[in-house]
Order: sequence, then C-alpha cells, then structure tokens
Amino acid sequence: MSQPKKLSPASRKGGFALTGPFRRAGAAARRISRFFASCLGWIAAWLRRSRVPVIVVSLIVLSYCFGYLNGIGTVGRIPAPVDTGVSGTDAGTAASPGAGLQAEEDAVGMTAEPETAEPMLPERVVRSAVAPIDGAVISGPDWVKDPVTGDWFYSYEVLMESTTSGTVRSALDGVVRSVTNEGGTWTVRVEHGDGSVISYGWLSEPDVGPGLTVASGQRIGLATETESGFRVSLNAVAGGEPCSATDLIF
Repeated sequence: MSQPKKLSPASRKGGFALTGPFRRAGAAARRISRFFASCLGWIAAWLRRSRVPVIVVSLIVLSYCFGYLNGIGTVGRIPAPVDTGVSGTDAGTAASPGAGLQAEEDAVGMTAEPETAEPMLPERVVRSAVAPIDGAVISGPDWVKDPVTGDWFYSYEVLMESTTSGTVRSALDGVVRSVTNEGGTWTVRVEHGDGSVISYGWLSEPDVGPGLTVASGQRIGLATETESGFRVSLNAVAGGEPCSATDLIF
C-alpha cells in the first residue's frame, strides 16, 4: 500500500507554499518592509526629540510629493506654441539664413568709399556761348551732292572762316570726349551739360586731350589755314540727332 503524501504547513492551513524564486522575492520584500519600518521609527523618534513642528515636516513632504506627481504628469507633453505676434511668413523672412549676411553686405556697401567718377558735365548756359573762331559762317546746313555716288543728302555741317586769327575756342562749357586725326587734320569732340556734342574739325593742331574739362571760350586748337583764311568745320548732335551747330551757339 502506498504511503500518504505529506502536506506542507501552508497546505494544511488551506494556503500554498512559495518555492524557488517566489520564496526569495518574498524574503526580499520582507527585508525591505522591515527597513522602511525601522526608518519610519527612527524618523518618529527624531521628531519627538527635536523641536521641529510636525506640521512643517508634513508640508515639506506634501510639497515634494506634489512636485513629483506633477513632474510625472507632464512627461511626454509637447509645450504649446508661444504667440510672438509674427506670422509664419514674417518669421521665415526674419529667420532666413541669409538675412544676417545681407544686412552685413548692406552695411559694408554703405561704408565703402565711392569710386572715382568721371568729370561732371557742366550745365550748358546759352548766354555763355561764344563764337568758335573770330570770323563768319561761310556755309551752313544744305543739300550736298556726293561727288562719288552722285546722291544728294542733307548736311548739317557749318563752316566758319577767319581772316585774322586761327585760334579755335570751345563754344560752350563741356568735357573733351575725343581727339582724332582725320586725313591730316584733327577733330576735337566736346560734350556739353545738356548732352549735346559739337565736333570741331579741320584743326591743324589740338591743344586739349580726352577727359579734359573746358570752359566756354577756352582755346582747344588751331584752325587750318587756307588761301582765304583760317577755316574750321562744326558738326553738332543734340538729343541723339544731328543738328546745326548754329542752333546751339548763336
């Protein structure tokens, strides 16, 4: 006959016995409980011996617990956006990576020294105009026949001749734009303040160079001498169109 199975003390009392890992966990829990109980007893004894009011300690403990619980409740939350009063478009513009660089470039551009500019054209004053040469107009704008092609065209060239002096003067204030040699004679182009240009041709020698500022009546060269006197030709342009030099001078 088989022997009856022995029951553990827990089984005899109507419970169950802990074995293996559960027994070790239970023992650890009991040790922790005894540790906290001893700590609480020590704190209670200290409070009885000290003069610190119990209400103060209670408030400190409650404040700590409230702060701890509040911290747990806020974990993982996304903070609400702060309204700065700047729209998305404005914010993107204000925070653009190139905004700071552009501001620095603008500041540098404002403080940079200006480059040397070319001479300013003086304003043309008709009353200050003088005759380019001490003489008279011997021919003016007229229809001219081309000796090579035989075609007729309108020429705005003005010829002046002097029998006393070959000095050629600038009729108006301006800036010399070019000095060129054309078939043995020289031509001086002077630009005036209103944009008009007068070319003084048939000069035997020039007295000025490109870029020089000249005043009305200032000598710019010497006219070519012919059998009848000293002769100079005048060609003018105003508003981008050819015109008679007499319209600008006289």
